[in-house]
Amino acid sequence: MWLISRSVSQSDPTRRSRKGAMGSAQLQRIAQPAASGLAAVVLIFSGIMAPVQAQSLVRPDLEVGSQDASVAELQGVLKLLGFYDGLVTGVYSEETSQAVGRFQTAAGLSMTGRVTASTWDKLLPPSGRVTPPAPPQPVVAVPQPAPTPKPTPSPAPKPAPTAEVEADPFPILREGAEGDAVARLQQLLQRRGVFDGEIDGDFGPMTLEAVKAAQEKLGLEPDGVVGPATWEALRR
Repeated sequence: MWLISRSVSQSDPTRRSRKGAMGSAQLQRIAQPAASGLAAVVLIFSGIMAPVQAQSLVRPDLEVGSQDASVAELQGVLKLLGFYDGLVTGVYSEETSQAVGRFQTAAGLSMTGRVTASTWDKLLPPSGRVTPPAPPQPVVAVPQPAPTPKPTPSPAPKPAPTAEVEADPFPILREGAEGDAVARLQQLLQRRGVFDGEIDGDFGPMTLEAVKAAQEKLGLEPDGVVGPATWEALRR
């Protein structure tokens, strides 16, 4: 029987192929659970090791002039947090330093513009959870009201000097003059007995004749003009 069975199996290729196919299917059913289990183990192991690796990762100190992948990582994190709006170049430029300084101020660190372990810890805490500090708010300048100009006090006007009615009580007088000086002249002429008219302050023809008579009587030229000499002679 064994010989017959062997000879049949050797002489029947169809049966041999079906048997091979069944064997492959059984191997796949056995391998699938094993592969799934291995993948689960890898995922669990990765989940356990990721925080450990994050905590143990030591990043280098960075400053202006540094160039490596850590600089690109720094620029990317600062860009996500809103402190850096330049290109991620991997070169620690002055613009990157200014962005680091803004982050340090917002995070309560000394603003140095350099990245050391304390700045890395604020940017990427070991716990893996980044709590970004609030980005700096723009300072809005409040317009100040213009000062109200104080009125300039106007200087008080000086009172105009009071004009004297008679600057000289004994001015030069001639026919046609009027005023108090003429009235005083008429009084003096009246005392001399050469004028008997009304004392009205009007140097008319009657006053003129009285002046000439007084001048002739006093030894002056009878010109009818009352000047200093005539006044002095009349007042003596």
